[in-house]
Amino acid sequence: MVSRRQTPRHFKLTYLATAWTQRPEDEHRLLSALLYCFLRNETLPADLLTGRLGETGLPVTVTVALPPPEDRSFADVWSALGGELKPSLDVVVTVPADAGRRVEAAPPVQYPLSVGLHDLTGERP
Repeated sequence: MVSRRQTPRHFKLTYLATAWTQRPEDEHRLLSALLYCFLRNETLPADLLTGRLGETGLPVTVTVALPPPEDRSFADVWSALGGELKPSLDVVVTVPADAGRRVEAAPPVQYPLSVGLHDLTGERP
């Protein structure tokens, strides 16, 4: 072994999923279908992960419809989007990111382990 990879860091990516239709019932129906899709799959399928994300071999977890963090409210998001409140789902994807950094390993041990006994003065018993 000549080097070690650093442990991947995990990042939480937050998305607001919503539906815009002419009828509120349709918006709720679409979001309900999306919610059940996310509830059936706690992680993204590995065959859908590409590039560096697929190379890590680590799961990408998905949580949905949890309360937002204390520092962000849904009202703030909707006011930034024009003020009209719409039904929505908060989707959080936790992604492992491998920076690709390697740390050199210590040189291999070349001598067998030896154990010696000494008293408190440093002399052998």
